[in-house]
Amino acid sequence: MVRYVVGVDVGGTNLVAGVLAEDGSEIHGVVSEPTMAAQGADAVTARIVKLAKACIAESGKKVEGVGIGSPGPLNTKSGVVLLTPNLGWTNMPLRDRVS
Repeated sequence: MVRYVVGVDVGGTNLVAGVLAEDGSEIHGVVSEPTMAAQGADAVTARIVKLAKACIAESGKKVEGVGIGSPGPLNTKSGVVLLTPNLGWTNMPLRDRVS
């Protein structure tokens, strides 16, 4: 049985999300929109959640988890983005904000 996950790419210009087969063999429901980092971390994280939900709905797949790629160093244990100069984030608790 194929297991699916959501992948989100957080870039300085665009956010992109899609539903992927865990083994990378399939991609479904890819959606994108501008990051608009100048609106602040709360607005960006709200867009991340919105995009994740949209790609799940578009794909029609049951997903088992979400992975988020973000620029800059990350504390993987706490889910805190330490510094993203292009987004203006310092010590931003990304995992907690999107959970």
